[in-house]
Amino acid sequence: FFNPHLTFYVVYIWSKQHPNARVNLFGMPLAAAYLPLAYLVIGYALNNGEVIPVDLLHGMFVGHIYFYLACIVPKVLGGRRAVVSTPVVLVDLCHWLEGRGLAGDGGGGDEGNDGPALVDVDGVIGG
Repeated sequence: FFNPHLTFYVVYIWSKQHPNARVNLFGMPLAAAYLPLAYLVIGYALNNGEVIPVDLLHGMFVGHIYFYLACIVPKVLGGRRAVVSTPVVLVDLCHWLEGRGLAGDGGGGDEGNDGPALVDVDGVIGG
């Protein structure tokens, strides 16, 4: 049900994290910053210009809100605290899948921090 929304959310976040990366879309090279817009144009064209791809717009909207609150707001406020952050359970799961230590066992997490998890705005969202 939410597969297109979630997929486009991830594409939007990735394109914001790597705006200068080069991608190849149907043989046409373009910067990653334009990838979400290219997908919107392709989705609109595949619907014969009759239906706006709302699922893609929804994923873009949610991705933009998350990126703004997790990456832009901390930079503007001068701190590295995120308004929203990835839950520690998901960060631990990804670290476990990659073979790294968990955030709670001294494997690179933020011990002794009572607030929300810090966001590494220079790397992957969520630390």
